[in-house]
Amino acid sequence: MLTAEHIKGLKQRNVSVNADKTMERMKKDYSAALRPEKTAIIALSGQGRPTFYRAFTTGSASARLILAMSQILKISPFYYTGEHDKREPSQDAYTLLFLNNHGYQDLVEELSAKLKPSPPRPQEPAAPPPPPPDKAPRKTEAEADKAPREEAARDDGAILRLDLPDSPGIRQCIEEMDDGDAGILLRSLLIRGRAGGQAAEYAALVKRLLLI
Repeated sequence: MLTAEHIKGLKQRNVSVNADKTMERMKKDYSAALRPEKTAIIALSGQGRPTFYRAFTTGSASARLILAMSQILKISPFYYTGEHDKREPSQDAYTLLFLNNHGYQDLVEELSAKLKPSPPRPQEPAAPPPPPPDKAPRKTEAEADKAPREEAARDDGAILRLDLPDSPGIRQCIEEMDDGDAGILLRSLLIRGRAGGQAAEYAALVKRLLLI
């Protein structure tokens, strides 16, 4: 998702919120990484190995280091900053949320635009045949008012029938999820929803549920 040019434009200020966790987690994962992964992390970050070693001993790490490790090792950047204690897989939504939280809204807009699917090619709709003038049933005022509500109900039903992932691991994450986790996941869903597709449907459903 991020290129070396994107990383180069990030500031080098410390983004860790817990130096001890950042120091321990970055050092552990970097040490366990394969040699090609270490090389890719260094290349993507645009920083030398001594910069990483300082982060391993001080717990002070910039967004360049955090996001480079996150992208290559596929681990959430919030795990390396100490904001999350779960070692979750990285997602585009997490990267966008991380950048947004640190003031890189222009980059978020650029990356979000690239994630949007291409619009479908317009097709000429087939015109339905008109009903016979003498046999076309006339709707009463009550029936005319009821039809839009029935259509909306069918639309909501279609969203509610979306297949949701389910596994022992997901059920455990749901049971252990706290307010902070839920807030971050909601914000990431809304960001992904801007790109359209199924994420937009999920986001619309969550908004409706919040208003119940």
